[in-house]
Amino acid sequence: MASVWSRFSAVVGALAVVGSIVWSGCGPGDDRYYCDNAGCYSCDAYGCRNVPPPGSGACTGTSNCSAGQVCTTQGCTQTCGSSADCPQGTVCTSNFCTAPGGVPPTPKECTTAAECKSGEQCVANKCVPGGSADGGRDGTVTDGGTDSNPPPDAAPQCTKGSDCAVGQACVGGKCQTCGGAAGPCACTTGADCTGGDLCVGGVCTPAADGCKFDSDCGDPNKVCVDGKCESSCAGGFCPAGYTCVKGGCNPNPTGTTCTSNAQCAAPTPFCVGGSCVAGCSTDAQCGPGNYCNNGACAPDTRPVGNCKADLQCNSDAGGPAERCLLGICKYSCTTDAECAAIDVRIKYCAADKVCRTYSEAHPQCTQKSDCAPTQDCVSNICK
Repeated sequence: MASVWSRFSAVVGALAVVGSIVWSGCGPGDDRYYCDNAGCYSCDAYGCRNVPPPGSGACTGTSNCSAGQVCTTQGCTQTCGSSADCPQGTVCTSNFCTAPGGVPPTPKECTTAAECKSGEQCVANKCVPGGSADGGRDGTVTDGGTDSNPPPDAAPQCTKGSDCAVGQACVGGKCQTCGGAAGPCACTTGADCTGGDLCVGGVCTPAADGCKFDSDCGDPNKVCVDGKCESSCAGGFCPAGYTCVKGGCNPNPTGTTCTSNAQCAAPTPFCVGGSCVAGCSTDAQCGPGNYCNNGACAPDTRPVGNCKADLQCNSDAGGPAERCLLGICKYSCTTDAECAAIDVRIKYCAADKVCRTYSEAHPQCTQKSDCAPTQDCVSNICK
């Protein structure tokens, strides 16, 4: 009898130990939350689920944002002193709540000069000295006898590309025709161009011939640098004639260096990408490695497309829907969950409703003018 009782006592004791284990953290009520460099997760005894970062509201200034937030290049962003101050799905990086592994945003002080004080202009989303109370129109006359800063009664013909006809650009307050014998239009930002053109290498370039994201290049070994698809030099190596600059193999300047067409002359009358280049009407006239961009020879840094229509993308019957976006097949989406189910590397459904990486879905920059004057936009990061 004693032996039976001893065995009963042992069983009860074992059950008590098991019960204490279950009670101490293996039940469905034991929720744990943590973040690592890949993401944030909520876990219980049955597994872990991804906790996505909350969306950011669009803004043009901090006045558009809620208390505790500031306006940045990624929208209204929560400020923080530690990750404990941040909503789930984000961690504190450089005093901003961002997705783990994400790039901290840049505060956006302005988007136009109208948001700055008198005597300032908006450059790279910051108000800097350089404007004037009358908008810079002071009647100053240049050596050529033209008014570089027309007085108030001689308003500029344009202030942005959309003020001009398609095929023109706003250059120095005047609408300039692009292409042909006139060569490409000079630009500082994409806003100077028309027809959806991008500002690449200081000239207006058709959108299909430039990039905003690495994935636009159609080659996993290339990165988007200031609108140009360049071979990645992550390993520090570039072929002859190229130099590794901030992660991309940049073509070495050839011929006369320049900052404007005025510094160039025949037979290389156009300034493109810092070099005087020849005019052209066909790609063949420009030689290997170059193409004809709006009447001027330029290094061929165009994306390599893989489609012209959506039907060319959806070859996998029953697979995720794809669409042709600027010559590249991309997965369509409406939610982040759809993207994560396709490929965790592109688990964010971006504003254009295609699956992208975090840096493409929340870019710090998409063109050089989004960055400080000494920086370049490389893979959507100002460097």
